[in-house]
Amino acid sequence: MSLYFISLLSLILLDSSEETVIGRVQSITVNGTLMCGFKTIVGAEVELYDHDRFSRDDLLGSAVTDVFGRFSVSGEKRQMSYIEPYLWITHNCDNGYIDKSCTLQGKYVIPNAKAFIGGTFTANIINLNQPVLRDQKKKCKS
Repeated sequence: MSLYFISLLSLILLDSSEETVIGRVQSITVNGTLMCGFKTIVGAEVELYDHDRFSRDDLLGSAVTDVFGRFSVSGEKRQMSYIEPYLWITHNCDNGYIDKSCTLQGKYVIPNAKAFIGGTFTANIINLNQPVLRDQKKKCKS
C-alpha cells in the first residue's frame, strides 16, 4: 500500500474514533419547542447526532419533550474536523394531528451549525406540521 493511502486511512480512523486524543472537544446545545399545528408535542424523542462521512453517525445526546413541548439536548465529541450536528426527531404529528397510532421520524438540519459549536442553538418553535424534517419515515400500528 502506498504511504499516502495509509496516511489517509489513519486520519479517517482517528477522526471517527471516540477515544482519540487528537482533535479538539466540540460541544453544542440545542433548545426548542416542538409543535403539531397549534398543539405542543409531549413525549417526543429528540436525539442529537454528529454526521460522519466514513462511519455511523454518533449519538451525542438525547432528550424528551416536556408537557409544553420544550426540549434541551447537549452533546460533545473530540474530533479533528468540525462536528456536523443535526437532530433526529421521533414524534406522532401526522398532517397536523397528533396520531398515537403512528410514529414519524426525521432529520432536522441545524442551520449554519458550525456557528453554534461551543454554544447554543435556539430553534424556537419547530412546527412538525410543516415540511421541516428530511428523510422522514412513518410507521403505523395496524
